Amino acid sequence: MIPANILKQAGVAIDQAQVLVWVVDARQGITQLDEELAGLLRATGKRILVAANKVDSTRLEAERAEFYSFGFDDVLAVSAEQGIGTGELLDAVIELLREVANVEQGEDVEVSKELLLAIIGRPNVGKSSLLNRLLGEDRVIVSPVAGTTRDAIDTVLDTPEGKVRLIDTAGIRRKGKTEEMAEKLSVIMARKSLERADVAIVLVDAVEGVTSLDATIAGYALDAGCSIIIAVNKWDALENKETGTPFEFERNLRDRMKF
Repeated sequence: MIPANILKQAGVAIDQAQVLVWVVDARQGITQLDEELAGLLRATGKRILVAANKVDSTRLEAERAEFYSFGFDDVLAVSAEQGIGTGELLDAVIELLREVANVEQGEDVEVSKELLLAIIGRPNVGKSSLLNRLLGEDRVIVSPVAGTTRDAIDTVLDTPEGKVRLIDTAGIRRKGKTEEMAEKLSVIMARKSLERADVAIVLVDAVEGVTSLDATIAGYALDAGCSIIIAVNKWDALENKETGTPFEFERNLRDRMKF
């Protein structure tokens, strides 16, 4: 069975997508989970590309044919590990996007200026929760497990003053802590997202306090030329709050940030 939080996020992504690429395991063949996903995808009425992955031999290429039983027109054999069929998959995606595009080639398109806003901070500091709160919907998975958000995710928010493109990023750890390749790539992507952002919200954990890593992350935003907003999250979870607590926290934050 598909986990509820994954299914909920997938539903949001499916609603917003024009073309869906469904990756299946050609070696394993059709599973019960595949059957569930096939029903979900058929119900969307959208164009579906089935990418039968791990096809690194002629025998397995023939086995991809069983996935036609789901009723989708396009089933392509690929091997992500060896790069087999990836070019054909990309060509197929581009062709489908052309078919479903709302704007034909040569038609004038009105381009609106969007404010680019990046949300950055340490892992599990509450970036995805903040993004979901701003949008009023569960756009990204919110989980107590640090590192749930691997990639930068763009979402457009319409406001009376104009459009704001929100960039939710993976948490940035210290270099010595980023051991997994996927995690290293997510940190690189988080820093690259700052290069195109106008404003960065640096999220700090009130319970854990301001750390040197918070200052380093804010420094990344400063180096990228972003205007910076520092937001202190989880203030309600802070114990023994007194009248002077906010001022003391702000003084400590300013001392740590050094700018």
